[in-house]
Amino acid sequence: MKRTNYVRRVSVSPRRLPSLFGLCTQFCRILYEMVIILDWFFLLNLDVILGASIILIVRTKDLEI
Repeated sequence: MKRTNYVRRVSVSPRRLPSLFGLCTQFCRILYEMVIILDWFFLLNLDVILGASIILIVRTKDLEI
């Protein structure tokens, strides 16, 4: 009984490994794409924030003058 269980485990594990590896690669790819999208979004937000802050600074200077 013990030998058959061991043989079954050995025969099953190689089948599971590729699927786990595939899942890991897909997960990494999704994470990478999300990081790129978030990076673009963050850069766009930074540009908007910088532009808004520059406009605010210019307006406050105009008001002071």
